[in-house]
Amino acid sequence: MNYLLAHVDTFLFDCDGVLWRHLEPIPGASDTVKKLKKLGKNVLFVTNNSTKSRKAYCIKFSQLGFEVKESEIISTAYVAALYLHECNFKGKVYLVGSKGIADELDNFGIQHTEVGIGSPPEDYPSNACDFKYNADAINYEAKVNSTKFLVGMFEGTLKHPLSFCRYTVSFVIDFIKD
Repeated sequence: MNYLLAHVDTFLFDCDGVLWRHLEPIPGASDTVKKLKKLGKNVLFVTNNSTKSRKAYCIKFSQLGFEVKESEIISTAYVAALYLHECNFKGKVYLVGSKGIADELDNFGIQHTEVGIGSPPEDYPSNACDFKYNADAINYEAKVNSTKFLVGMFEGTLKHPLSFCRYTVSFVIDFIKD
């Protein structure tokens, strides 16, 4: 352990299942993080859970007994929004995801559809009759209006989840190829 502490300056911790399970902190996790920080180590927290913004994660960390700054949290929602911001993206994001992604996009002033699957925007083409499950409509929105398609964890139910997933995967593959 002494060798590790002497030779490592930065520690990355996953959150779900490593620091806590659901709403219960892992015993000793908070003390370990405090000790590392006291020793002057950089401590960062990473998660692939996009349902919360970094601000929401700070609240959760605090409720579970951790002292964490927003700048120490790296989430997929934040990284996606940061990427679009750094690319100087000016379009609109078609968001299939949760509030965490929407909040991070909002923090950078990036326009997006509503959380979840959503309804068509006012200016959406009239021939896109079923916005929720129409891959061609999503394709049109993405390519014609310079929109990015962002998929994250979605908390809710879909009328036709398998159909939507098939269209989503097909669209993302086609979009990446172009």
